[in-house]
Amino acid sequence: MVRRRVDLVYAVALRRVGADGHLAEEVAQGVFTDLARKAKSLADHPSLGAWLFRSTRFAAANAMRAELRRKNRETEAHMMHESMN
Repeated sequence: MVRRRVDLVYAVALRRVGADGHLAEEVAQGVFTDLARKAKSLADHPSLGAWLFRSTRFAAANAMRAELRRKNRETEAHMMHESMN
């Protein structure tokens, strides 16, 4: 099942994270981890493809927010370091 859907999930993630391949891979891996964790409750889901698409969009948005926070912290740390010198 993963082999059939991995291209869809990766492509959606890649578009959402601004063509950052490494981040898109992390997003895709997280989506499939969530799928494995929720497999029992998703067994009767009417459209697994739609669930994967929506989950990928949410995971990519979360990853982008986390990346932005990380960059902001790095910038702040750099500015503090520069002001001490």
